[in-house]
Amino acid sequence: FPVTILATLFERIKDNNTLLIGHNIKFDCNFILHWFGVHFTNVFCTQIAAQIMDNGRQKELKFDLISVISRYLGSAYSIEKAEKTQLQKSFTNPIVRKNLVLLPAVRARQIEYAAEDVTYLCELQTLLQERINAQELQTVLKLELAVLPVLSKMEVRGIYIDKESWLALIKTWEKELLELELKLDEESLRLLDGKSYRDWE
Repeated sequence: FPVTILATLFERIKDNNTLLIGHNIKFDCNFILHWFGVHFTNVFCTQIAAQIMDNGRQKELKFDLISVISRYLGSAYSIEKAEKTQLQKSFTNPIVRKNLVLLPAVRARQIEYAAEDVTYLCELQTLLQERINAQELQTVLKLELAVLPVLSKMEVRGIYIDKESWLALIKTWEKELLELELKLDEESLRLLDGKSYRDWE
């Protein structure tokens, strides 16, 4: 699609305050803000919601879209993870992009991948919101989603800081840190009262 059409579409979505649902939605927000200048603020990230629900189990669970859909909806993706990774790369691969007309099979698979990537999002969002509500974690989710657009804008456009004031603060903190270290040493010596560390084992 022409850039102007996509920009108009995104503007309409934003102006209508339509809820934008996605998995790792910050990535999409960053892309749209960078290329089309549209900053979405009414968003729902299914990845963040799943991480809140499964907090404390990050080491044993995966939070990519395929894993979350399988865990919460029991639905199976027709695209394997390995192929999905290759398809993701194909969108930005300059050789593939230049020859898409000559690679109709790749283009068709890209469209299938993009369509399946959003097939379960509304159902997943509804279920996760219900689980969040049941666990009374609405405030946590609300805070996470509120800060997401802020982080997106910071990552794309950066932030302004007062360099001189910032350097002055660093000097102040370094001085305070040294004072705290000295106090900690003094308190440690007082507690030990001449004993060695081994005596406390």
